[in-house]
Amino acid sequence: MEDKMKKKKPYLKRLGLVFDQGLNVLLLNGHEDHTISGRVGYKAHTTKLKRWLIAEMVINAIFFWDDDHCYNSIEWDRASYY
Repeated sequence: MEDKMKKKKPYLKRLGLVFDQGLNVLLLNGHEDHTISGRVGYKAHTTKLKRWLIAEMVINAIFFWDDDHCYNSIEWDRASYY
C-alpha cells in the first residue's frame, strides 16, 4: 500500500492537471484526457499553422524552465484524439 502512495503525483500537480484538461475541453473542444500544451504542441508540429505556432511560442515562454514544453507534452500514443 505504501509503494502505491509514493507513486501518486502531488495533490496540487494533479489538481492543476484536471484544471488544464478541463480548459482544453471548454476552450478548445479538445479531448478530456489531454492538456492544452499537448494539444497545441501536436497541432503546431503537424499542421504548421501560424495560430498554433504562435500559441506554442507563448506557452513555451510561460513554461520557460521546460525546454520545448508543448512538444514534450504530446501523448503520441493517443495522438489520434487530438
